[in-house]
Amino acid sequence: MSLTQSEISKLTTQAVETGKTIKRSEQLDVGAGSRGLGSLRTFFLPTGAVRFYYGHKTRQGKQDDYPLGGYAQNPKQATSVGNGYLTLSMARQRAIEASRQNAEAIQLGFDGIRDWGAKKAAEADKERLRASVDISLGALVELYAEVKKAEGKTEYANDVRNLVKNHLLPYPIAKIDANLVTKADVASALRRVKETGKQRTYQKLRSYLLASYKMALDAEFDESCDSRFIPFEIEAVPIAKTSDPRALKVNRRDRYLTVDEIKAFWHYLDQHQCYQSDFVKLKLLTGQRTIQLLRLRVDDVNHQDKSILLWDPKGRRVEPRRHVVPLVGLSWMIVENAQDVASKIEQQAVFLNSLCKPVLKARVERWCRDASDALVKAGAIKSTFTLGDLRRTFETHMARLRISKDLRAQLASHGIHGVQDDHYDMYDYLDDKRQALELWEREIRKIVNGGYDNVIQANFG
Repeated sequence: MSLTQSEISKLTTQAVETGKTIKRSEQLDVGAGSRGLGSLRTFFLPTGAVRFYYGHKTRQGKQDDYPLGGYAQNPKQATSVGNGYLTLSMARQRAIEASRQNAEAIQLGFDGIRDWGAKKAAEADKERLRASVDISLGALVELYAEVKKAEGKTEYANDVRNLVKNHLLPYPIAKIDANLVTKADVASALRRVKETGKQRTYQKLRSYLLASYKMALDAEFDESCDSRFIPFEIEAVPIAKTSDPRALKVNRRDRYLTVDEIKAFWHYLDQHQCYQSDFVKLKLLTGQRTIQLLRLRVDDVNHQDKSILLWDPKGRRVEPRRHVVPLVGLSWMIVENAQDVASKIEQQAVFLNSLCKPVLKARVERWCRDASDALVKAGAIKSTFTLGDLRRTFETHMARLRISKDLRAQLASHGIHGVQDDHYDMYDYLDDKRQALELWEREIRKIVNGGYDNVIQANFG
């Protein structure tokens, strides 16, 4: 039965007087085939308000009253109040429109008009978010670098940024939405680098792109993923497998200093004393990673135990691993002197340059490279070496001195893991490490001077 204006007034008054909501329904009538299209439902509220709904059954058979708007007595009132108000005639027309939308929603696989509307609203929200956030490939890799830096992998993050800056950002692919980048796009970018002969750069770029996409993959459904990856909407990794088994093979370095080369290099360090030479000596004496040594803080130096505390974030660790390194003889003297200087000028970093600023890795690497070139030119050594090769030198000669593989791993903070190491072995190996480092320092004395009893003048204290 259809409502009339007078019935609306009457039912409104009745709802107010009884304090109860009154509901009335009228089936939609659009001619033949109207049955099952739903109804216009009118709710008369105790507050005196009148609301229109489109009543229908959802795909799952549940009753749903989909809101259409409030009641207005005439078109002029509906216009003056706002778009949310309808006359009785307008409400009937709106209900018919809602019925058609509901039928279309069910055809598309939605539960009904409400479900469809919610999905469209969510899509609109996503679109607004996409419009306000940079979701390009360049932005994806930058966010990946930012996350790695927050994990403590600063050097790695800087390497990602530098490589992307030189080999990705200058090209159009960097500005494409990350979820629209194709395998062909990535292959073209990688091929451009590979064909220049920069094999290691190509390998790194491929690795960084792959890691960036994997970190963002299905971010919306992975509660452990950084929420900033959600707008990228990454559902697949657009990096094809390569058929060349040598494509990603890393040519690992095997350069280390022989006994004679250590002797020549140490004499060079003595002749060119500066903050770089002191740091290089410490690295050769302890075998630690450069970046971790450079991060050493004043508070991480333990005078009672004569040790330093390093933080090792390398690998897939969520939290950096505590790595205590005992120091002996010259290595302790170098750290103690550096800490004294830093404390006096109220600096937190232990290793400072001539301007009393924290030492940069690149500066020490360049100094070591120049020293290597000078030694080759002088005929003291046959081939150049890098600062990183000193860590390999330390490990190789410690093995020569019969230091066990397990203890070398403890000294160098290699990837120590497994049930035994993670859950049962709580020993700190501090005494063992100290004895091994004492043996190594005596060995360097012997190498440089030709005998354990000789002293390398003031350089070993």
